[in-house]
Amino acid sequence: KHGGLCMQLSATGSGIVHVGIALLHASGEQPEGNDLWHAEVGAPILRRPDILLNHTNGTREVLVQDTTHRIHVIASTGKVLWSRALDGPIMGAVHQVDKFKNGKLQLLFNTATTCYFMDRNGKDMGGFPLRLKSAASAPIAVVDYDDTKDYRVLVPTKDGHVLNFSLDGAYVDGWQAPTLAAPGSEAVHHLRIRNKDYILVIDGNGEMKLLDRKGAEREHVDPTLERLKDVQAMIPGAELRSTRIQWLDQDLVLHETTVGGSELRTVPGGNGRLRFIDLDSEGEQAVAKVVGDSLILLKDGKVLFQRSHGTPLDPTAMSFKLEGIGWLIGVCAPTSGKAWLLDVGGLPLPGMPVEGNTLFSVADLNLDGEPDLVIGNGSGVTAYRIKQR
Repeated sequence: KHGGLCMQLSATGSGIVHVGIALLHASGEQPEGNDLWHAEVGAPILRRPDILLNHTNGTREVLVQDTTHRIHVIASTGKVLWSRALDGPIMGAVHQVDKFKNGKLQLLFNTATTCYFMDRNGKDMGGFPLRLKSAASAPIAVVDYDDTKDYRVLVPTKDGHVLNFSLDGAYVDGWQAPTLAAPGSEAVHHLRIRNKDYILVIDGNGEMKLLDRKGAEREHVDPTLERLKDVQAMIPGAELRSTRIQWLDQDLVLHETTVGGSELRTVPGGNGRLRFIDLDSEGEQAVAKVVGDSLILLKDGKVLFQRSHGTPLDPTAMSFKLEGIGWLIGVCAPTSGKAWLLDVGGLPLPGMPVEGNTLFSVADLNLDGEPDLVIGNGSGVTAYRIKQR
């Protein structure tokens, strides 16, 4: 409520100390902070917030899951709309689909044992929750082959199978995918190249299978993603074999490999975690490296910037493209509860850091033309306005 406090102590030779205190009264309105709202949910947030589209008014809503496995949907104003208990942590993304082809969106996601499908108010759709035949080994993938909203849900399971079911909760007749040598470690990828559909399945050994809509092997591929840790991105090419896979191995070496087997880039990780990130809209990519408290941005082996944050960072660097601002890099420090958005020169945006202890998402929640940062913060969720220079 005040502008500042100043205290001055002046000692004299006779042992007397003159004390001067000035308190500035800041009348009128204070400069606006960058916090938009905070919503309490009663327990710490477990994962990065998911951003949902409200199909009734076009605003964005926030879905979070807390450490008790309850999910909460929060309006663009910060009001908690509803909460619901699940049987475990959500795996992967929360998908929005339009089952009835009428513009109304539903929520679709899975835990290790169950696939949930519910309307925007949290009410179960027919046939769900669906208890999986075997526990999921990776998140679901939602495929719309012909862009007709005739969705198929594919999920790798721990018994080496890939399940395929519809939004009615019924398993698809005629699906006969081969049993994998090791359970699938990644969500299934759907590639549409030259009017052909390819279902790309990667097992826990890094071996790839290319299947058709019935699960039969469509084409054989030789390359194996040796000692795979995780796949970061799948970038379709003009041809199947030029499709690029960006992935990290168990030694934290970053690779870019084509489905045809060509190794395009290999970046040693050393003691840091690496990720390809975009620098512009032309597809130019750099490498973000997180080491301890430092974020390092490299391109063609050269350091573009290195910034220390004074506190250990989460190993995942994030990238965002914002209208009127350009590409930004995000990092967070869960132990100290801080998060930063930086420009590609390594400079934090005004108002950074903000308080929060999860990975964060960015969206224009209330359609005011200004992007907002949404992050788990204590036992709730906070939305911050992103300030521009």
